[in-house]
Amino acid sequence: MDKHITTLMDISEKKHILLLEIYELTKLQESYIKNEDDNSLLDIIQKKQTRIDEINDLDKQFYDLYSKLKKELGVDSLEDIKGDYPKLKKLKNIVSDIMFVLEKISILEKENEKKLKIEMDKIKTQMKSINTTIKANKGYNTKYNYVQGIFVDNKK
Repeated sequence: MDKHITTLMDISEKKHILLLEIYELTKLQESYIKNEDDNSLLDIIQKKQTRIDEINDLDKQFYDLYSKLKKELGVDSLEDIKGDYPKLKKLKNIVSDIMFVLEKISILEKENEKKLKIEMDKIKTQMKSINTTIKANKGYNTKYNYVQGIFVDNKK
């Protein structure tokens, strides 16, 4: 059992480190949105996706081992384990830290999403203005395409 808990702790610690990296990248993302640095923003998003993929792999490993451990012990949750296991307490602390970082990332992501939406709305407004200007310029720059319609015929 100790071996499984130690492995779960190792997986959780790796996940915690990756989440901290994602948090830092999310803070950087915020500054790139503010400075309208699209290329750097795309780089950050790709780096975050790489970390997310790594976390998904770790989560799968964790879940498989966690399920195996629960089955071996005949419990529904590690909370149901009776006895004093210091490693189990440490695992719970790591998971708690992970949840805290996830909450911080979620808050930052929501703020970034709002800022990005505002920037997108600005761009949409600018595009509409440009399209209106282009249409107006086309009207002024056309030669007399309808020459016959310009002159009014009078009956003599």
